[in-house]
Amino acid sequence: MKKFAITPDGFTCDEVMNHLPDLKNRGVSFIYLRSSLLPDCLDRLIPAVNNHDILPVIPARTRNDSKRSAFGIHYRSFETGLIPETPQSLQPFITASCHDFKKAVNLLGGSAQYVFISPVFQPFSKPKNRGEVLSREKLKKLASVYGEKVVLLGGLNSERITALQKEIQHDFSVAGITMFFDKNCHSPGRKQ
Repeated sequence: MKKFAITPDGFTCDEVMNHLPDLKNRGVSFIYLRSSLLPDCLDRLIPAVNNHDILPVIPARTRNDSKRSAFGIHYRSFETGLIPETPQSLQPFITASCHDFKKAVNLLGGSAQYVFISPVFQPFSKPKNRGEVLSREKLKKLASVYGEKVVLLGGLNSERITALQKEIQHDFSVAGITMFFDKNCHSPGRKQ
């Protein structure tokens, strides 16, 4: 199981840096640097994340020409039409988001190395989001074919992940904000 931490909205470069040791200790493999405050510090942040043996993923709308560090590009559900059809070996790896079974199958069979599928449960970070929760049967079908490439997102915590492992009985990955950052999304020692 791969773990993808997603930065909270408004997270700063220093806050991400402060969390890296804890994220590494918690088995995080990837961090999606989603916060709108991070693009200006990617030249410093990407190598720091790599130094913790975590792979950074940046939004597709963010440009980064770093050739010295490994990173991925994430396409949101409305951007998936922009994903190159054939990934190039020198190109960063690709992740994408989607909210339905059919699109997930297309993305998983295409150029995306990982596909975030949501919501699996009602998201903790978006309590007003009332999107349709994907059925367990469809999640099981995706995981049986694509394994860890299937990244479940939305309302996850350790108890729900354990229940999903028993129910789905195939390998999958997980992503989230609140399961990797405290409920107020504050960095250790940050003044509130």
